[in-house]
Amino acid sequence: MRARAVESEVIKTLYGWVAVAYTDRGIRALTLPRESRERALRALGRHIGPSSPGRRRCRELVRDLDRYFGGEPVVFDYSLDLTAGTPFQRRVWSVLRAIPRGKTWSYQNVARAVGRPDAARAVGQAVGANTIPVLIPCHRVVASGGGLGGYAWGLAWKRRLLRAEGLQI
Repeated sequence: MRARAVESEVIKTLYGWVAVAYTDRGIRALTLPRESRERALRALGRHIGPSSPGRRRCRELVRDLDRYFGGEPVVFDYSLDLTAGTPFQRRVWSVLRAIPRGKTWSYQNVARAVGRPDAARAVGQAVGANTIPVLIPCHRVVASGGGLGGYAWGLAWKRRLLRAEGLQI
């Protein structure tokens, strides 16, 4: 598969700066809000591409992220470029997108949903490899015993995202 050209943009939301990387297929990576433009861009890491400010898609994304972080229900209906993921990761990410707002699933539930009931650890790795938080709601996956499990952006962010969806953890 041929590598896609990646463009990036840093956008200002009510909650901080967010960096977005996208290709002609859709959003490839997204950061959670940061306190500065520079930190958001640094958090985007290897997905940084040439800047393309003023994209209509990003203006809509700012509005939707502001609503989401403010606690409103939002349907993130954006094209995503998941070509960097393995087939297994893409299956896991597809299941994550189906977890309803305000609900959590265990890693085991997700493993069953992808047809690999003994692969909870592999599911955890796929969840951790997600580069599009919120739009692929990996924060909704928790440990079987009710604990939060891990979160690539830190447990404080996981709690904050779950609270924005009306869950008290």
